[in-house]
Amino acid sequence: MLLLTRPPYLRWLAATAIVAAALAWDLSGRSTELVPVAAESIERGRPISADDVRWAEMPTGSITVPVLEDRRAAVDIREGDPITASVTRGPTAVPDDWWAVPMEVPLGLP
Repeated sequence: MLLLTRPPYLRWLAATAIVAAALAWDLSGRSTELVPVAAESIERGRPISADDVRWAEMPTGSITVPVLEDRRAAVDIREGDPITASVTRGPTAVPDDWWAVPMEVPLGLP
């Protein structure tokens, strides 16, 4: 008979535990870290200075904080975009008033 079966107490207990754990996770403070963000738009090729950067809080581990010393913008960076290693480049061996033409070299060339 269906009316005389025991209620599923263990399922209710498991559901209550899951809801309580989710609520505790949501109410707990998340850890954050400061990451560099463009304070104003930075054109490609321009050196990144301390005036171009402001620091904003983001969840820990979302972005690897790059070294910003002696770096240039590899692409146009809009205001408010995070500054990561992929949008910056280091100093080049080519002086500023010279040109550099990248080209593929055949295999076996010394």
